[in-house]
Amino acid sequence: MASGDFLFGFLPEHNTPPVVNPAVPVWRNNHLVLGFNDTTSQTAVFKWVLPSYYAGGGITVYVSWAAATAVTNNIGWRTAFERIGVSQDIDVDSIAADKTIVAVTVNATAGIPTTTSIGHLNTEIDGLLVNEVFRLFVTRNTAVDTAVGDAQLIMAWARET
Repeated sequence: MASGDFLFGFLPEHNTPPVVNPAVPVWRNNHLVLGFNDTTSQTAVFKWVLPSYYAGGGITVYVSWAAATAVTNNIGWRTAFERIGVSQDIDVDSIAADKTIVAVTVNATAGIPTTTSIGHLNTEIDGLLVNEVFRLFVTRNTAVDTAVGDAQLIMAWARET
């Protein structure tokens, strides 16, 4: 396959929340979203297998989100990969360095989705190989955002870079 090809996608119900600072499932008009508050860097974790057609060109992660109440200021995110593969001791985390998605101004109407993205070079996905299990971590980056109230994740997905 090639650059731009869809690799995987995750909905809120695919979250396998971490023990510490998990994103919180919330219903918004019959849409399940994950709520990330504005004071704690909460995280959602998604597990899957890297498709066999991934050609090694890097991965761009997209995060579709909406502000729960904010209509001004910025919301930022971080994403990171953990290769589980065939040799990772699952009793110990081995997460690659996270990448920061530049904080983006929230829509002037709370609830309108915004999509932001960040590219991960092949060397930034923890050595992940095709057909290996991995985890994707999506965290609200409270260190760089200024919006008050929850950010609500609608979906995260990836394409080959």
